[in-house]
Amino acid sequence: MKPTGAPSEWGFDPEFKTWSLIGHHCYVWMSERPHYCDRGSWLAHLEVFDARELHIDYADGWPRYYFDFDRAKLEIEAWMKKRKEWID
Repeated sequence: MKPTGAPSEWGFDPEFKTWSLIGHHCYVWMSERPHYCDRGSWLAHLEVFDARELHIDYADGWPRYYFDFDRAKLEIEAWMKKRKEWID
């Protein structure tokens, strides 16, 4: 996945059953976890296209676990806006 210039918005991939969001220099994808997992129902991953433009280290905390799908989307969107990755 690479940025298309289109505004950031969540999309669903039925083949892999993942939700994804594209930013200026990154791609976030999230999948549902098995029901028996106690760290969260959703796991979000971050892929960086250009490490010169978006530096990520262990303190950023990826991948991230979430219990609530809507809250996960809101927090990921807030992170992207804070890091200026959101495409308007």
